Amino acid sequence: MKKKPSKFSHLFENNQFNVVISIVAAVIAWLLVSLYVNTEDTVTIKNIPVDLDYSSSVYQALDLSIVDTPEYTVSVRVSGPRSVINGLSASDILVYPQMSGVTDAGRYDLSLTAVKADNSKDFEIVAGSISPRTVSVRFDHVVTKKFVVEVDATGVQPAEGYILDKAFTTPGELTLSGPESEVNAVSRVVAEVDLTGQVLTESQLVTGTIKLYDRDNNPLSQNLITFDVDTVEVTVPILKKATLPLAVELTGIPDGLDTSIFKYTLSVDSINVAGPGSRVDELEKLTVGYLNIAREFKLDGSYEFDITLDSGFVNLDNITKVTMNFDTSGLASKTVEVTDIRAVNAPSGYDIQVETAAIHDVTLIGTPEELATISAEDVVGQIDASDISAESGQQTVSVQMKIPGTTTVFAAGSYTALIQVSAQ
Repeated sequence: MKKKPSKFSHLFENNQFNVVISIVAAVIAWLLVSLYVNTEDTVTIKNIPVDLDYSSSVYQALDLSIVDTPEYTVSVRVSGPRSVINGLSASDILVYPQMSGVTDAGRYDLSLTAVKADNSKDFEIVAGSISPRTVSVRFDHVVTKKFVVEVDATGVQPAEGYILDKAFTTPGELTLSGPESEVNAVSRVVAEVDLTGQVLTESQLVTGTIKLYDRDNNPLSQNLITFDVDTVEVTVPILKKATLPLAVELTGIPDGLDTSIFKYTLSVDSINVAGPGSRVDELEKLTVGYLNIAREFKLDGSYEFDITLDSGFVNLDNITKVTMNFDTSGLASKTVEVTDIRAVNAPSGYDIQVETAAIHDVTLIGTPEELATISAEDVVGQIDASDISAESGQQTVSVQMKIPGTTTVFAAGSYTALIQVSAQ
């Protein structure tokens, strides 16, 4: 009996099956040859970064720095066993520039060298395969320089009745660092303020934009220059204007004295100032000083006062002094010798003995009519012992002249007496 052919044998009679089997056999054969017969190959590794700091000691010894730091990348061809080179990446290759030609500040086209990052790996770098073969690098001396920061407030618009005072920055100075040629070209550091379109009635605090300018006021690039701070705050003072009358306060006026006898004028009646709006609105006058009538007043006296303003105010008239003069046409003076000298308000447990018998040349000032009726006996030299330190011994103390019963005569000047302090 004839044996029947198997189904598997019929497959080989199928041409399509035979084609597929042939292809599979060819692939297997190629893999076997690739892995065990032809194992060497060459590939290109791309995007390898150039290490500009690799030989930094060469240019640092010349006090140079790389002042522009582009991120260069190159490609390199390598050869070796496929099992090795197919697993390589950019980190397996070190590329650096040859620094031996760097001798001074300037820009150099430096040749590149490629080496294996790990010498134990089994592959070789193909000679002359670095692409590109050179990089352009600039070297310079890095210097620092300090500048006062100016403010450009162009475009700031105060409201009617207000002014823009001098704007200032915090910090007020900047330290610039960078290539010597670039830093030395800087003449001005300016913080620019943009408040365009705003009508202002109060001060503003804004972040300024830093700009650099040369001696001819041309703007400079600051790509290679760094600052010691990240931001600069600009205070833009907006001040309200006001006209303030000037005044001098009279002090030391004896009790009961008629102050209408003091008629004075000032060389300047008022000044124009500017200050923070809320504070300006609180002012009715500007007191420039004080005059102690009992100690300082003289018939022919002229008194000068400095005009000083509180912090935040501006003197728009630049008037710094004012002179005070009295109309003394209705006053007269004479001198007397005062012998009635008394101590009052003595501390408990102490005795006060006045050692001075008389105070000479005490000046009396007043209306001529009443002054004529006053004699030395009408004047009392009074010592306020409550102000005396309670210590035994002699002391020189201040004496106030009292003229009881008068409203238009007073003693002017400073007087002293000697006292003896004793414990009871």
